Amino acid sequence: MSRYRGITLNERLLVSGLLAKFDEAIKTGSQDEAVNILLKTGLRKVEAEETAKAILNNPKEYGY
Repeated sequence: MSRYRGITLNERLLVSGLLAKFDEAIKTGSQDEAVNILLKTGLRKVEAEETAKAILNNPKEYGY
């Protein structure tokens, strides 16, 4: 069972200590880095890629 089961992506990033790194990857437009960080939070590759792409395509919608 995943240690991240039942928590949001933001919570995953926070408890893993990766929130600041993820924010920086988004702010610099680094999709590869954002995906790599998301993979560390238990997302599957396709989920990580889709999430990073969605955020980078419309950062204001996600608070960036």
